[in-house]
Amino acid sequence: MKFSELSKFVKKYSNVVYLNQIVVPHFREVIIKLSLTTFIVLFAIITITKLEYSYLYLNSEYKKILLEISSYNLIFVLITILMVLIYIFFYSLHTYSRYFILLSIRRVFGNNKNRLPVTYEAASALIDSQKNGFVKGLLSVPSSNFIIIRLLISLEDINEVSNTVINKDQIVPEYDGTITLGSLWKLLYENSEELRKRLLARKIQKEIYFDTCDWLDRILENQKRNSAWWWRENLSKTRGIAKFLSYGRVGYISRYASDLSMERRLNDAGKVIIHKEAIEDLEEALSRGVGPNAVIVGNSGTGRHTIIKTLSQMIDQGNCYNEIEHKRVFEFDNNLLIRLTADQLVNVFEHCFEEAAIARNVIFVLDDFDKLYEIGKSHGLDIFQLLEGYISHRNISIVCICNHQFYQNEEHKSLFDKDFQVIHVEDMNSKLLIPFIQDHAVAIERLTGKFFTSHSINVIATSLNKYFAEESPLVEANDLMYKIATSVSDAEHIIIDEESVSKVIKSITGVSTGEIQLDEKEKLIHLEETLHKKVIGQSEALKVVASTMRRSRVGLVSANKPIGSFLFLGPTGVGKTETAKTLAEVFFGSEEHMSRIDMNEYTMDNSSYRLLGDENHEGDIAKLIHGRPYGVMLLDELEKSTSEVKDIFLRILDEGVFTNGAGKIISAKTQIIIATSNAGSDYIRESGLNPSSTKEEIESIKLKLIDNIVEQGMFRPEFINRFDAVVVFHPLAEDTRILIANKMLEALKHRVMSQGYEVTFTDDLVQKVLGGDEDIMYGGRAIQRNIQSKVEEALAKKMIEGSLNRGEVIVLDAKDID
Repeated sequence: MKFSELSKFVKKYSNVVYLNQIVVPHFREVIIKLSLTTFIVLFAIITITKLEYSYLYLNSEYKKILLEISSYNLIFVLITILMVLIYIFFYSLHTYSRYFILLSIRRVFGNNKNRLPVTYEAASALIDSQKNGFVKGLLSVPSSNFIIIRLLISLEDINEVSNTVINKDQIVPEYDGTITLGSLWKLLYENSEELRKRLLARKIQKEIYFDTCDWLDRILENQKRNSAWWWRENLSKTRGIAKFLSYGRVGYISRYASDLSMERRLNDAGKVIIHKEAIEDLEEALSRGVGPNAVIVGNSGTGRHTIIKTLSQMIDQGNCYNEIEHKRVFEFDNNLLIRLTADQLVNVFEHCFEEAAIARNVIFVLDDFDKLYEIGKSHGLDIFQLLEGYISHRNISIVCICNHQFYQNEEHKSLFDKDFQVIHVEDMNSKLLIPFIQDHAVAIERLTGKFFTSHSINVIATSLNKYFAEESPLVEANDLMYKIATSVSDAEHIIIDEESVSKVIKSITGVSTGEIQLDEKEKLIHLEETLHKKVIGQSEALKVVASTMRRSRVGLVSANKPIGSFLFLGPTGVGKTETAKTLAEVFFGSEEHMSRIDMNEYTMDNSSYRLLGDENHEGDIAKLIHGRPYGVMLLDELEKSTSEVKDIFLRILDEGVFTNGAGKIISAKTQIIIATSNAGSDYIRESGLNPSSTKEEIESIKLKLIDNIVEQGMFRPEFINRFDAVVVFHPLAEDTRILIANKMLEALKHRVMSQGYEVTFTDDLVQKVLGGDEDIMYGGRAIQRNIQSKVEEALAKKMIEGSLNRGEVIVLDAKDID
């Protein structure tokens, strides 16, 4: 609807809006108070006049007054009745004006959800805006304070945009098919460049602003829905008395399955409904007369089980299709089933389904059907065959829950597609999580007295998807938010902002998020210098690494990818592994946070199985990640692995996750992934790449190098493009090799000093450990090997022989290591 059309509509029905928003509520409140007061006075008088013994305590003057008042009891009764009738009149007037005067333009959506083209809050704002301007019209509605407070907008910000004029042809956004107060705030955002600038300065992007508007609309919607007792969904919330007694008993079923409706009554799962379309599809599938079965396909943590619980709640309240409003939802306990023998398992299923056929109102839920299938398989049973006789039963419904991998199996897929309604559930992302988190924020605020800003809620949603991706975000959200709220100990600091969230995330993960603090700022700005302390030479390569990590830290790299990903190309011994160790130390506090996978071990046909694992074997990647959830993953000599192995990392680099052999999603979003490769080493040497090469020369050589690698079939172009950066390390120059040798000898000197000796090395010895021409191609590793086999060996012999005296200075020369 255009803004001009909306204004005309509101102006036409402004009297109705005024009547409902101001006149009716005000008079209704007055009438309620008068009615209650009259009733109390009447009740007191009648009671006193009826108790004759009370006259004993009253003198004659009071008796006369009381008796005179009691003679007007009938009048008081009539006044009370009149008050009640007036109240009913105003209430009827309110209902009539709201639901019938606007009948011609009323829209009806879904399950008795009576909606108008515009809500009364939005209409009130527009009525006032015709006199005082659009912004002041918005502020005239008290509910608008919600947006101002959640976004931490100052009155100064609002006053600066008070002259905003809305184009008459501007389309007004809608919320769930209706123009709401939140819709008008969205309209203000779209038409006020000054407001957008001020919000952006506070790191409030459009998505955060719009989510807050939707949050307000949802709260107002729920308030109206709860107050409208005449709506079917509210009338039906009064559960029928023992209506299940008209169906058969389920005593045997209760031994092996739990009634989710009872669980729902004991443990409220929250007001926010996620995956609405999936719930509607499930409700429709279970209402069919023939084959009322469904399979919910989704990864763990997507809220697939919550769909079942939500439907169970709807059934428990009667807010569902008539065909299933009398049903009971039972979920089999897999922990009990796994303990049964083959014969016992068959017997349990037969008895349960026979009892359900007699009861006529049972919906069975088989959670983790893929695991249940494996349980049966281990006993030599086919669960599909056990269910076959009951799938088409009119009085039995079956809902299976499985992951995508199990469903995609051709045999399983054909069986499901034949007899089940297939419902796919998408993975939880920030957009789906935010309404859920907003709902929990209100509950936690009441409990702790803290206050979540809209920006902090967005940060929490992003953090859940990145740092807790393997767990169910729906489960982790409440625990994380409570931990954040209780971490703010200062009684005066009640506002939970991005910094509050970042502190808790860092305490759990060790990863810095949110606003960059002064110490971290210095570390990022001078990252090249820090890397050079450990890695000698390779200036251009380290610049690329530092630049990429800075971009990642400030959020310019996708949150749905690893923290950083690099492909290090270059000859052996030039600093690739040392750079990885240094990144682990800088970003995670220690070199111990680097985990190394030797890709030479994954050259066989079963390599993919070794990496991914299965039900009984975790898999090497998952084992590494779970051992160090936050750190550097070094894939050494990646080119040696099979193409199937590379395909596994293709998804990890692109999405930050992979599915292991057991069908579980494993997250690598909290890793810095570095793949090293000696591919193209000969080409790099022949290209003449050296420390003095310009940036343009390095880039030209890199492009030709990549083409050379692709031509040789070592890596596919799409695989190389998944990395944040391809970094080329040049061969070590002579002066660089001398610096590396001196650095390694200095480290040896400190180890010798710890044994009580002092040693110095001559220049001739330094030249000696550099080795000959054949050692140049092996870089720093050849130098390290020469120091170990020659210098350390010479010192060890002298120490063992006793030819060294503690406290003396030992001068070691080239001739001493011949």
